[in-house]
Amino acid sequence: MPPKKKKGKGKGKKKKKDDPMAMELDDKYKKTVHEIEALKDQLAVRKEMESYQITQKALRDTEQKLKETEEERDQIIKDKDEKIDELNKEIRKMEKDYKRILDDALNKLIDKLEEEKDKWEKKATMLQTENVNNLREFGLTDQWTFHSVKPMRGYSGPTKGF
Repeated sequence: MPPKKKKGKGKGKKKKKDDPMAMELDDKYKKTVHEIEALKDQLAVRKEMESYQITQKALRDTEQKLKETEEERDQIIKDKDEKIDELNKEIRKMEKDYKRILDDALNKLIDKLEEEKDKWEKKATMLQTENVNNLREFGLTDQWTFHSVKPMRGYSGPTKGF
């Protein structure tokens, strides 16, 4: 096989600077490249604007959700405050009822103690009268020693010398 021919450096198409057709084609090419660049820039601006419109919509949606959440939080706080007030009122009512129950129970206890005290005083007075009469009967006392039988208020037990 014969050796391959080398391509020559100087051979090939040379542009003719004076060729009006080549100049027109070159101008069209440059114009088209500029138009493509302008369209790319315009597309980038549109994408950016679209991204901005989407971001703004997302921001509005988020702000709306925030507002709704804050309103919901405020309503929950209001409801809880009302419940706390209601429970405090109920506690005060229960305190009054409990105080009334205790007062009633203590008053009944005092009444029963008074009744028992009266019964005890009557019984003690009867025993004292009986003892005085027994002493008189045996002549162990004179008429001035026991003028009358007195109730035994504050009696704490037998006294010395009696």
